[in-house]
Amino acid sequence: MKKIFYIFIIIFISCESFGELKEQSGISYYDSLAFGWQAFFDKDYELALNWFNTAYESIDEDLHNSAHVGIAWTYHFIGNYGTEEQLELCGGMQECRNVAFEEFLYDTDEDDAIISYNANCVFFQHCCDDCFVEDRGLGLSFHYIKEAVDEENHEEIINQSLVLQGFVDDNIDYVFMEGKPTGTLGEIVIWDINTVIVYLADLYLRTNQTNAETNNSKACELLLEHNLSCGITSCQDEDYYYQDLVECIEQKSAQNQIPFSQ
Repeated sequence: MKKIFYIFIIIFISCESFGELKEQSGISYYDSLAFGWQAFFDKDYELALNWFNTAYESIDEDLHNSAHVGIAWTYHFIGNYGTEEQLELCGGMQECRNVAFEEFLYDTDEDDAIISYNANCVFFQHCCDDCFVEDRGLGLSFHYIKEAVDEENHEEIINQSLVLQGFVDDNIDYVFMEGKPTGTLGEIVIWDINTVIVYLADLYLRTNQTNAETNNSKACELLLEHNLSCGITSCQDEDYYYQDLVECIEQKSAQNQIPFSQ
């Protein structure tokens, strides 16, 4: 029932004045976030930003870490996937990426925010106490890696690969949709830890990284460890064809909606 209510509200806001509804509502922080994410998955990024910014004016939460993360991901998607019209929201691709980066850097009172969200999330359908920490960490990694790739900075790509490997090791159950509603018609972003693993394997492959102890391809070993190796059963050079590994990563990238693959 609440899902239907969210859909109705989003449609209503698209047709009527967002500002008027905001002034009249005295809306909860957590509902503002839910409406923001629903608009985000609808790719209505301007409306998503309106809702995430409305969260700062909420009546029931003083710690706004998850709102910062919502704003960050919105600008991140505009900067990397947005239309020319959407890019005008922040002045262009690089400007959007820069704004996203600044929002991802916000880490004030994270522990206090988790405690507060944990106490309040029980009252809301779409809520998560600590998801913003993982979302923020992943966003920063994606930013630094994208920057290094664009600059063809091989050394920094390797450094950031290590950071992303740490994310995989620490967040094996990660799902981007955790605590978030879908879009109005069920739209989602198909990101989970497998997405990160395949993306990392691609980075390992592109930079020819090998395991110092086994001398095997890091890309192959990572995929094999997480049952994503497309039938490759050994990472010894003589046991698989390099092209099979390339095709496996391409196949898994298509299946897992890999960041920056389009």
